[in-house]
Amino acid sequence: MKFKLSLIASALLLTGCLEVEDNKSNQELADAVNAQNDILKQQNQQQLILAGTLENVSTDGSLAGAKVELVVGDKTYSSSDVATDGSFTITDVPFGSDYLIKVTSAEDSFLNAFIYGTSRGEASTSVTESLGTIYLSKGIDKTFSVEDAATDEAVTGLTFYSYTHAIQGNREGGISGFLDNSYQSTYDAETKMYTIKVPQDRRNQIRVSFDIDGDKEDDFEPQSTSFNRTVNPNLSTAYLISNINLLVQDTILVDKAIDVSHNLKLRVSIIDKNINELEGVKITAVNDDDKSFDFTFDEETKQYVADVTYESGIDILVPSFSKGDVYYASNNARISRNDSLQVNTHGFDNNQNMRYRSYSVDLDSEELDIVLAVRETTLESEVEMVTASQVSDDYVYRVFYSRPIALLDDSVSLIQKDKISVVKGNNSDSDIWLDGQTYITEQDASVDVDASLSLNGTKLTLKPKATLEQGTDYQYTIKELKDVASEVDANVNNDSSREFTTKYTSTTFDINSLIIDNNNYMNNGLPIVTQNTAGQNVTPDNDYGVANLILPPNLEDIFENLIIEQVKYVRNGIQQLDVRRIEVVRNGDAFTATNNALKTAENENVIFGDGVSSSRYLRGLTIDDGKFSYVRLGYNSFQDHTNSSENNVTFNYSYELKSGETKAGTLTLSVQ
Repeated sequence: MKFKLSLIASALLLTGCLEVEDNKSNQELADAVNAQNDILKQQNQQQLILAGTLENVSTDGSLAGAKVELVVGDKTYSSSDVATDGSFTITDVPFGSDYLIKVTSAEDSFLNAFIYGTSRGEASTSVTESLGTIYLSKGIDKTFSVEDAATDEAVTGLTFYSYTHAIQGNREGGISGFLDNSYQSTYDAETKMYTIKVPQDRRNQIRVSFDIDGDKEDDFEPQSTSFNRTVNPNLSTAYLISNINLLVQDTILVDKAIDVSHNLKLRVSIIDKNINELEGVKITAVNDDDKSFDFTFDEETKQYVADVTYESGIDILVPSFSKGDVYYASNNARISRNDSLQVNTHGFDNNQNMRYRSYSVDLDSEELDIVLAVRETTLESEVEMVTASQVSDDYVYRVFYSRPIALLDDSVSLIQKDKISVVKGNNSDSDIWLDGQTYITEQDASVDVDASLSLNGTKLTLKPKATLEQGTDYQYTIKELKDVASEVDANVNNDSSREFTTKYTSTTFDINSLIIDNNNYMNNGLPIVTQNTAGQNVTPDNDYGVANLILPPNLEDIFENLIIEQVKYVRNGIQQLDVRRIEVVRNGDAFTATNNALKTAENENVIFGDGVSSSRYLRGLTIDDGKFSYVRLGYNSFQDHTNSSENNVTFNYSYELKSGETKAGTLTLSVQ
């Protein structure tokens, strides 16, 4: 028996593991071998370690009682002791798992912090993954009241959430538990005051829902512009305010929320100067979202009737028309919603002169009777613009006129302003540009536009025929029109043009898409473009260049806040500490330069046309032609990162998206 065990032990040393049939005759042997297998498996398993540093930015900087825990699923992993310099490690972290790091202090040296991340996938060797620096702050109790601005009464039933969490850029899974991992406000019914704990020396966000009754509609709206409305999956509706702005407010004034959409039945009487009710008139209503509503005629009441929906206001439009030999000019009425329904229309005085009329009706009115007078006119009267819309989100422009109009060949146009044209010397044999030259111009360019008339020829609708370029300036222009009744060309100059800027279709962001570019015409030590347009080779030269962090051009569409904090850099294999903080976006405003990338060989001769500023173009980048934003990471110059020469920059980042989502982490990018 001893001999048999020795053989088994030798086999274990050679093979590592041995499977043994587990039966009654050798149960003890099986138990011993299986236990040995478990030990060997644990020894062979690679280990993932998370390492980071705590820093209390408050005056005393105390980390007394600091504790760091990592939670994966329902299991908690305790870290090693936090060192005096704030460093800590967490061992045996599961690979490829979403985790939550909890940073707490038993002595209340700082506010709790929560970091969400995802550990890396399995590796062939043990790996230490850096969490970077986790910044902490002492807490302070902020007490304030919330009052109805109209009644001065206290508003109760609110819960404010002070978030001290961050989301690492590597986080892959969804985030839950925001409300649990936050400081919540309390309310004192006697003093009518709210109290919430916020960081004293670090910026954070406080969120609140003003949907008190839970119907997913705000019951109140804050007056302060420090509040920003946001989308939050954990709250039906939410507003956010920074602790910096909250700390200076002792009273938050709110207004009762007004329903954003309202229904109204309109009954319109069209009369002439003799108070005769006119039938057979084509009228329409258009709300502020440019939605149109048609009217039907009620034979019994002699009124035009329509059921409309609107938010802030609606226009009733009557185009010009004729009855027999009598011509009537167009007219309109406006209904605006404020503290009451304000009706602006036209009528006649005792001398049969047309007069502007304005009056108010109850805000809760479900049905509204309006009298709208129209005046007689002649064919010699000039066409006038009644009203014009703003350009809609789908880039449609609508204009209403006082009389029916027809379009001439050049009545309407749509131009792209300062369209960039790049002509390279080898593009064509028929142009004047030599090989080796690239010519840049910026000129207005015509865009095909679809023009249509409706409402008896008094409503003109313009829209582009093709997809417009993103983030670009355009302009609609209306020139001479034909007056249908008089058959005379009319030049309507008032508000005859409208400028607008197209939006970017994507507002998503991936921190790993950022690039550090030294603008040296090289990438990884090799030329980006190897020849100019004359076919002449460039001379490879991995020059030094200032490091620029390349960012999306539409930062203000993506971020509410974005902070980059450079920590260190490696230049030609030598590491240097270089701490600098850059506020890229603050409160929705971007502090960056925007430019146009132009990809050419270094030995290409670029010629800029009249009025074109060369400073608006940047050559030598790794990115394709187009608009981009960038910030300069100090004034240190770098060569490209290559296999033989390490060049990179490490920085901490923290950002808040327009949606309210926040993330923070550390990133090292090679210089390109």
